[in-house]
Amino acid sequence: MNAEQNKQSSRRHLAMNTARWVLAAGLALLSVRLLGRTSAGRERACIDPRGLTGCRECREWTNCRLPRALSVKQVLH
Repeated sequence: MNAEQNKQSSRRHLAMNTARWVLAAGLALLSVRLLGRTSAGRERACIDPRGLTGCRECREWTNCRLPRALSVKQVLH
């Protein structure tokens, strides 16, 4: 009976360790994925691609990280 309890304990221990490693690997992958994203999420295309209103008139200009808007901000400041 003692040998049988040791076998069950070993299996339980193995299952718990496997579950821990799978959970740790999942959390690591999730962390890498979240850290790899940009802070504002995916960048959207300019809402004024033809430049008809200009960046300063754009409603998204204050938060925009697109190169055109950053250039305008740099020139103005």
